[in-house]
Amino acid sequence: MIDAMTVPRRFSLAFLALAIAGFCVMVFEIPGGRLVQGFKDVAFDEVLDLDLVGNLKVEELPGATPTRLRISGFVFKSWKSVTKITTEKTSSAIVVFVHVFLTRPGTTGQIDYELPIPDSVTEVRFGNNAKVIWTRGSSLPSR
Repeated sequence: MIDAMTVPRRFSLAFLALAIAGFCVMVFEIPGGRLVQGFKDVAFDEVLDLDLVGNLKVEELPGATPTRLRISGFVFKSWKSVTKITTEKTSSAIVVFVHVFLTRPGTTGQIDYELPIPDSVTEVRFGNNAKVIWTRGSSLPSR
């Protein structure tokens, strides 16, 4: 048997749960009408794709031997900040991985990285998709 106070309490709890769920959807909605792709995107380290980097600049540092590049830009996801930058060398390329995580005090979404380029490397690529951002002897325009 259900007493008269149980129904309003259950209704209140259900309403509260729906309100919290709605708030979470509103908070995690991003421009373009998409929702953030699950909890993983919000709470775990991820590697940044090139299309989520703003004002990307790849500059050869003059007079550096071996060649050195300065890679700079910023993370388009305002709720993410750079945690570390790693590289992986293949036979003739270096792939740069920018790892991001939830923004916390003292962290930033700025990318500022100097990369030494051995003579054997002919191109630098970016992210899991390994898009070319620099080729030796060529001046690719900054994005």
